[in-house]
Amino acid sequence: MKRASSAAGAPAQKRRVVPVPIDGSQQQQQQRQQPPQPQPRQRQRTQQQQRQRRPTSAVLKMRADASKLPISMAKERLLAAIGRQAVTIVVGETGSGKTTQLPQFLLDAGYASPDKMIGVTQPRRVAAVTVAARVAKEQGQALGKTVGYTIRFDDKSSRSTRVRLVPCRPQPLALH
Repeated sequence: MKRASSAAGAPAQKRRVVPVPIDGSQQQQQQRQQPPQPQPRQRQRTQQQQRQRRPTSAVLKMRADASKLPISMAKERLLAAIGRQAVTIVVGETGSGKTTQLPQFLLDAGYASPDKMIGVTQPRRVAAVTVAARVAKEQGQALGKTVGYTIRFDDKSSRSTRVRLVPCRPQPLALH
């Protein structure tokens, strides 16, 4: 299959063509493409997971408080800048929400997946643990599920962890 080129000479993106029948066979095709229904046991597990994800009043209050932080006003600009640039440096006042909100913005925007993780460094161990606990609480999940931390031999994470906080001592920069 030959790819078309744009006016600038760069290859155009490959598009997937899906035929759509215009007769009555469309319904039959849609019925064939439906995913299998979950078994009763799986359905029960899914309902339990949904109940666990329902935010409590404390979580809702934390989210309302977080929406008042200065960083929440710049959410769209930050995500756009992160999407465009290889490196983005965020500068803000203490207490503006950089540490707790930015990882959640990235998580909600889909930057984490089963093979990708959002890493957050903190200058001290206590800060890493405290921030991880706060972010997990704001997500309405137990520490170690979606949000965790790793500090030497203390690992509060799992296979489902998508945001991991780690301590990182600032090293002096040697300029030659």
